[in-house]
Amino acid sequence: MKEMRKMALVGITDPGHGGFDPGAMGNGMREGDLTWEFGLKFARNMERSGVKMYFTREKNSTATNNRNAELAYRSNYANEKGASFYISFHINAGGGTGFESYRYPKTDSSTIRLHQLVHGNVAAVFSQSGMTNRGIKTADFAVLRGTNMPAVLLELGFIDNTRDAKIIRTEEFQNKVAEAVARGVCQWLGISYVEEPAEPPQVEGTPIMGEAAATLQQLLGFTRSINEDFPSELPPIYLEIGKRYGIRGDIAFAQMLKETGYFRFGG
Repeated sequence: MKEMRKMALVGITDPGHGGFDPGAMGNGMREGDLTWEFGLKFARNMERSGVKMYFTREKNSTATNNRNAELAYRSNYANEKGASFYISFHINAGGGTGFESYRYPKTDSSTIRLHQLVHGNVAAVFSQSGMTNRGIKTADFAVLRGTNMPAVLLELGFIDNTRDAKIIRTEEFQNKVAEAVARGVCQWLGISYVEEPAEPPQVEGTPIMGEAAATLQQLLGFTRSINEDFPSELPPIYLEIGKRYGIRGDIAFAQMLKETGYFRFGG
């Protein structure tokens, strides 16, 4: 299925349902569409932080057309990839409200810690939005039972609750949740979460004299989100030369990106 970039650590993002199975529906939305958005944003955060991410499905299609076969496929796929963790995204239904998360009942301390870290981060986002923290739970769900690595399943609000639906459909909220999940996983892995650059460096109309405003990590993160093969040795060179001559190395770097089509030489 989908691979984001060649890296050492490996993780799985499982956008629940999708394809032949829309999942729960309500307030003009389908669960499978929402889980894709949450899962994609999460995977991008992890990829930027140094983890190679795989998806259990494509945006609009699944590996099978049978629910039981699909669940078995997703677990087996994660096991074959030798992933370190498995995060499954779902949206609840049934008249409730708020956020809850699950792990398999018979599990190890590593899974429990991953569950606690992810849940705590996500629960804070829901609380800030005035939604209920329904707690940490266990369940015999197929993807939790069948995976060999620590696995957590998230139920991110209720699609049939008007207030929940109004919040979870927004990109702002999805971004906050995706960041919260990624921060929890990074804490568990013992790696640093790499922030997403707020904006790419501006070129036209921006003074070039002075100190760089963008950090090396921001330049690399933004550029590799567009061209994953971009050579990592270039940004520090631009920043160092800029510092030496009193010009903004980030702006000079941005101008180079524009002229070379993000180093694909199509600009």
